[in-house]
Amino acid sequence: MWAGMGYSEREIIERVFNMFRWHPKELMGRGDDVAVLEARGLYYVYHIDSFVWSTDFLPGMSFRDAGWKAVVSSLSDLAAKGAKPLGVLVSGGFQPEWTRNNVTEVLLGIDEAVRVYDTYVLGGDTNESSDGFLSVFTLGISKHKPPSRRGAKPGDYIVITGLLGVTSTAYKILLEGFKAPDYIKKSVLEAVYRPKARFDAGYSIAPMASASMDISDGLALSLHQMCELSGVGAYIEEIPIHPLALEFSRIHDLRVDRLILYEGGEEYELLFAIPPEKLRDAFKAAKNANIDLHVIGKFTEEKRLVYKFGDDIYPLDKAGWEHLRG
Repeated sequence: MWAGMGYSEREIIERVFNMFRWHPKELMGRGDDVAVLEARGLYYVYHIDSFVWSTDFLPGMSFRDAGWKAVVSSLSDLAAKGAKPLGVLVSGGFQPEWTRNNVTEVLLGIDEAVRVYDTYVLGGDTNESSDGFLSVFTLGISKHKPPSRRGAKPGDYIVITGLLGVTSTAYKILLEGFKAPDYIKKSVLEAVYRPKARFDAGYSIAPMASASMDISDGLALSLHQMCELSGVGAYIEEIPIHPLALEFSRIHDLRVDRLILYEGGEEYELLFAIPPEKLRDAFKAAKNANIDLHVIGKFTEEKRLVYKFGDDIYPLDKAGWEHLRG
């Protein structure tokens, strides 16, 4: 319905916030991927995400992978806030032509994910559907007020977990037919079939952050979202590149910066705004937790987003994965 009307995902979300009644005590505000309510000194974090077979089920993916990924993609937004998951509710739409084994594999993937992340399935709903889907509602709890997406200040450091580019490399292989050596292909496909939620980083770093989110929509688009909500700009001077993405880019003569910034998504690494006075403590916490943490730039008072690559400065375009636009 929405696609025929010409709406993008972000435009639908904007209409939701303009049309619906918003809870007066919700703490994150419009534009965040989670809602947070405080009760008796604790913060309860709510999130829902969906996995749809026609748009999210990748070539070569198993039904068990789909169950895993549906849960992890929802848990990732709790991880970005440093919240411990209390449990999940799962609503599933199952296609009539699926076999018993297909359904069993989906359920095994869900069960595997909740066990790995030390949480529980609290219930859910099942339906028949012409297109398979899983909607996963997650509930988390935190002792500290979770950072929203809108708290970044000029001078805050832009900090990110991990090395980037593996999922954008996988999409090139799976969706565009690019070739890659087996050792590259195996590693990058595992990353998109079986992503990981970064609770290690969320628990350690989120309490020190002025803003946080995951980068499941891609680094460039995620930075734009945080900057727009915070009323700041950004200067990026270092992109942490995964060696496999760099090698893949060299094989195919691709700009690795553009591959990472605009053609990724679903990496589930975390993006933080860290005040200067807390940067040392953040890296100390990361070291103690064996977390790969990188400063990639600073938020700026000038509301312009740019990045340095090589000797040149480029505008950081507002581009990445968005439902209904791709």
